[in-house]
Amino acid sequence: MCEDLRYPALALLCAAVSAVLTGARSLIAISEWITDAPQQVLSVPGFAADPLTGLRPVAALRNRAPSAAACGR
Repeated sequence: MCEDLRYPALALLCAAVSAVLTGARSLIAISEWITDAPQQVLSVPGFAADPLTGLRPVAALRNRAPSAAACGR
């Protein structure tokens, strides 16, 4: 599973600021806040919805990306 999943930098920044303003104090807490946020909240900072499901795929933020060695790069 070596596909790149990219999000707009402004959307990530806005979501991180929102998480910190609501009490998140670490990167883990920020990623959990974004993952648990309702779909309507994620549409405000600009996360794009999947055209097939209509959902914003932010659950991947909780998982670490595979290393380059694991991808054969």
